[in-house]
Amino acid sequence: MIQALKGVRHVTSGKMNLAVSELSIPVPWGEIRGKVWGPDHGRQVLCLHGWADNCGTFNTLLPLLPKDFRYIAVDLAGHGRSSHRPPGVLYAFPSYVMDVRRVVDGM
Repeated sequence: MIQALKGVRHVTSGKMNLAVSELSIPVPWGEIRGKVWGPDHGRQVLCLHGWADNCGTFNTLLPLLPKDFRYIAVDLAGHGRSSHRPPGVLYAFPSYVMDVRRVVDGM
């Protein structure tokens, strides 16, 4: 399948029309923002981006995935539309793990 997609720059599907809604979870320094695709009753899948990215990275991937899941993509602290950490607070891996826990608790 990878060979079949080689050279494809944009994939569209007439069948895939997932509604996208905004996500906002309060945290002590502001909010963690993101997007949610799929039905309310769908099994939840948490989508996390890489270090120099944001939740928009999933915009082209999600139309290719099964439609009966609920995909929750978040902008980690300091990325995309999420609030930056306060001055002097490090962007370290353990902090992001705690942020993911906050997201899971807030869903």
